[in-house]
Amino acid sequence: VLLASALVGGMGCGGSETTPSAGSEPGGEASPVPEETPGIADMPYLPLSLEATSLRFQRVYRLASLASESPLVPLPAEATRADVQAWAERELVPWVQLRSDIIADCRVEMRALRGGEENEHIVASALLGYLYEDTAMQLHGVRLPTPGNPRADVRAAPAERIEVLLEYARRSFERCLLAGLGDLEVVTYRQYCQEAITRLGPSSAEVLPGDSERGAGEEDAAAVETSAP
Repeated sequence: VLLASALVGGMGCGGSETTPSAGSEPGGEASPVPEETPGIADMPYLPLSLEATSLRFQRVYRLASLASESPLVPLPAEATRADVQAWAERELVPWVQLRSDIIADCRVEMRALRGGEENEHIVASALLGYLYEDTAMQLHGVRLPTPGNPRADVRAAPAERIEVLLEYARRSFERCLLAGLGDLEVVTYRQYCQEAITRLGPSSAEVLPGDSERGAGEEDAAAVETSAP
């Protein structure tokens, strides 16, 4: 059975709200203390105070955080054909749809952030690149059993679709570097993007669907085909 879902398109979900914190100075007067923003797995610590950033940036960060907290449930070991089908319907399809919604909303916000505050643009570009790369790697990490051919290397998404996702990741990381130098506090995100570009290697694609500087409403979806026997 071929299961197809759009990776970029539709509505997304937001993360949890932050809560202001305060400290106490001598004399009993309270003074604001920068809140420690929860980190995102495999990403540098956010050096910005989330509450002090734009609402668009906050949305991108919370969506990326939601994605990091919602990994794809692994396929059961020694799964049968029926097990794979049940897992695909119960876990794979909803997960791909969630990632689709998250990335769609992040792309919408990114359109506005490109003309906004430089530090936010740098970090948000890195977060979008993370979303694309993490989605590709999680799909590639699922090897589907093939009855009668145990050596067959069939993944949860075709290799060409994985490469499309990785190319979107490369371009997001490149935009992170092209956004500007930013302040010293965001240097770790620029380093993250540079290391990601090196890790992903040279691009093998010249044109991608929807990968343009047009309005977010005109950006086409990049489809991910997920295969399950």
